[in-house]
Amino acid sequence: LQIYTRRFGESDDDKCLVAEVGGTIVGAVWTRIMDDYGHIDDHTPSLAISLYKKYRGNGIGAAMMKAMLDLLKKSGYRRVSLSVQKENFAVNLYRKVGFEITADHGEEYIMVYDLKALPESESEQIM
Repeated sequence: LQIYTRRFGESDDDKCLVAEVGGTIVGAVWTRIMDDYGHIDDHTPSLAISLYKKYRGNGIGAAMMKAMLDLLKKSGYRRVSLSVQKENFAVNLYRKVGFEITADHGEEYIMVYDLKALPESESEQIM
């Protein structure tokens, strides 16, 4: 798991946003270009997201993801990828946000979001 955190922030490709409720950080979404399960090429960042269970189902995860997609587009990226276990409840969130399944690897999907299709300031519309 160190691939996700080791030396995070030393590269301009490392991006992270957090969600805060009442002064407490309840979730985070981060991206970096790395050779992980969701890796598709050396120009596409991989996305990861985490949200405490008690805050799920309130739109916080979708808002974090849309804000990150907007940041990535403004930073000049063309797409973003992720890997997710098929049984993970988040598959529906990723689809709802606009990720598409591009590969089926047995127990997991590789999903990609085409940032060129993202309207300008998408995150401003949902926050």
